[in-house]
Amino acid sequence: MTKDTLYILVTCTLEASRFDALKQVVSCLKSLEDQSYNDHLVVFDNASTFAESDELLTSSFKHVYKAKENLGFWSAIYWVFNNYEQILGRTYKYVYVIESDLLHTPDTFQRLEHCESFL
Repeated sequence: MTKDTLYILVTCTLEASRFDALKQVVSCLKSLEDQSYNDHLVVFDNASTFAESDELLTSSFKHVYKAKENLGFWSAIYWVFNNYEQILGRTYKYVYVIESDLLHTPDTFQRLEHCESFL
């Protein structure tokens, strides 16, 4: 598992099709053999209105934060950058942004580990 990479997942589910995509992303992440990424992941929910998204995120990830209003994608990432040290208690060299419709292959984090060691 990568040691110096911060993982950020920004979500916003306003309707059923976006929620279905988010369910697939969460399922994909939860199916990965190495779950230690969860200790280095901050999930920022950008004021989702689809009710089931709160339960899905909080039951799947350790560090979930929800905005009262939609800040936009880049502002959400900026918020995480400004707060992750207090949330996770450490700093990171690299950032991996997980978009809310990005599916992962089983070897994703091994590939990221290779990239991290190369950098």
